[in-house]
Amino acid sequence: MRVYTRGLHEVTLAVPEVVQLARALPADRLILDGEVIAFRPDGRPHTFQTTMRRFGRKLEGRVAALEQLVPEANTVPRLLTRDASAAAA
Repeated sequence: MRVYTRGLHEVTLAVPEVVQLARALPADRLILDGEVIAFRPDGRPHTFQTTMRRFGRKLEGRVAALEQLVPEANTVPRLLTRDASAAAA
């Protein structure tokens, strides 16, 4: 069994839960199409960023590329901080 992204990058090792569930289906051959999201132990979904980290995406790299290409006036202001009060503001 193999799992691929839309861009045909193999991500089988990044989604062992999907592999386990698909292997348990009563079928010899099948193709599944869908979206995958990671869940926390309490059953609530992880943030999109946490889910995408499983696939090796580097969101920081995307932001840096956009900062180089897009004029600041055309971007959404962004703050990267560990300070909860600064983030809340």
